[in-house]
Amino acid sequence: MNFIRKFIFLLLLAVFMVNLATAQTIFEAVGRGDSNKISDIQLKNGEAAVWYLFHCGWAVKTSSTLMIFDYLEPMQKPEQPSLFNGFVNPNEIKDQNVYVFISHGHGDHFDEKILEWKKVIPNITYVFGWQAQEAQVHHAFSEDRISKSIGPLKVKNIFHNFDNIPESAFLIEVDGLTVYFSGDHGNSPGALNPVYKDNIDYISQQSNEFDLVFLSIFGSPTYDGELYAIDKFKPLVVLPMHYGGRESIAESFVTLARSKFLKTEFWYSLNKGDRFLYKKGEIFPLK
Repeated sequence: MNFIRKFIFLLLLAVFMVNLATAQTIFEAVGRGDSNKISDIQLKNGEAAVWYLFHCGWAVKTSSTLMIFDYLEPMQKPEQPSLFNGFVNPNEIKDQNVYVFISHGHGDHFDEKILEWKKVIPNITYVFGWQAQEAQVHHAFSEDRISKSIGPLKVKNIFHNFDNIPESAFLIEVDGLTVYFSGDHGNSPGALNPVYKDNIDYISQQSNEFDLVFLSIFGSPTYDGELYAIDKFKPLVVLPMHYGGRESIAESFVTLARSKFLKTEFWYSLNKGDRFLYKKGEIFPLK
């Protein structure tokens, strides 16, 4: 199983790099972003604004926080970087209460540029999914299933090292929302990995309602692991990820999943900076 996952990771990484040139062209065409300001987005308890930032990178703004997950910046920034064109500009978010989550140390999930943000953003907290060297002065999770209160966030993790790379997936409760971010916690095509299944079973028992589930899709074409997680979580919204530069492949997963889970909303992005508002289990455009 480890060999298979390593092979899949290397294959995905190769395709990922090949697609960067194409992705760069697309992202440049997006332009300078929206004139909106992050501070203009006022949210109530149980609401969120969500931006797609490429591959497994997302920003989620709640009524009191801005959470950023597995941010990656492999292409050149536009003239005016912004969440609205899929880039983190520290000056744009310097007045926010920022929580940066890094699930593990793979190069397509951890970009050391994020550590420079603390020079600009006074209220920034880093949350590592493993005992990273950089985590010595920040929050870090380890092999145990841990529950931590970090500011207004209640964070629980599940841990695995399928590729001999320690990493966590996160379950976060904040401002009336429950958010699950899988990182690379996934299942190869075929039978369920016992560790994966046990982790999903555990997380499914930690909340009565899952608002936003960010789910890496590894199980093409049958997606057994992903469908198992959705069945256990019964989430209101699922956001597939881990397809940087090949965003259109999410369509096949969403088509299959929608046919099986009629009460769940599915949303996937085609471009960096795509975004939406979440309210009471529904998604709405965010201009």
